[in-house]
Amino acid sequence: AAQAEAQPAGADAAAPANGEAAADGKAAEKPKPKRKPKEPKPPPGPLYDVGMRPPRFDGPAHRFLSWNVAGYRALIKKDAEALRKLVALEQLDAVCLQETKLQAGDVEKIVQATGLTDWHVTFNCSTAKKGYSGTATLCREKPLSTRVGMGVEAHDDEGRVVAVELADVWLVNVYVPNSGEGLRRLDYRIGEWDKAFAHFLKDLQQGPAGKPVVVTGDLNCAHQEIDIHNPKG
Repeated sequence: AAQAEAQPAGADAAAPANGEAAADGKAAEKPKPKRKPKEPKPPPGPLYDVGMRPPRFDGPAHRFLSWNVAGYRALIKKDAEALRKLVALEQLDAVCLQETKLQAGDVEKIVQATGLTDWHVTFNCSTAKKGYSGTATLCREKPLSTRVGMGVEAHDDEGRVVAVELADVWLVNVYVPNSGEGLRRLDYRIGEWDKAFAHFLKDLQQGPAGKPVVVTGDLNCAHQEIDIHNPKG
């Protein structure tokens, strides 16, 4: 049998990629791998537009304070001068209180006890049950108008909303219902109450005066456990 001839030293032992010698005697180049097509960029998110801004507020700055007192009577019993001293210290224009736990018959006596008899007070007391919920807004200047509740009977019996119209803004004081033990009120909260409240705010903002709306109060939102008084309870 004939033996294969040895290749000369320095000769390229590799055969051309396609098995044939190139015309110029060099090995044929391997085709370059094709690049993957670039994935299309996701569509841009909604862009901020100046039209999204609320009406410009040109009036003097207000000083509003929001406080969940967890029982107005308990606050007065502990320190009858607490609210009056806080108003003087912070030079407040309005105070929004939540969870007052009062009935309509208690209001006048409680206002006398606070020492703010020259202020204008709007209470919204729970009629669903005594000693529960309730809101109150105290204003240095007399409001142009007030709204007690959202005007929706199904949501207004717990005294959770007071809105006062000032010269240049609507001030809304709200005590948003929580989800309750075992989240039993969660569906009501997010499926009914939140929607009704959003509609209420929109109505105020789009009212004849077109005034900005300031919302304050106890919104009962907890982003993390640190925001909850007793997360394990």
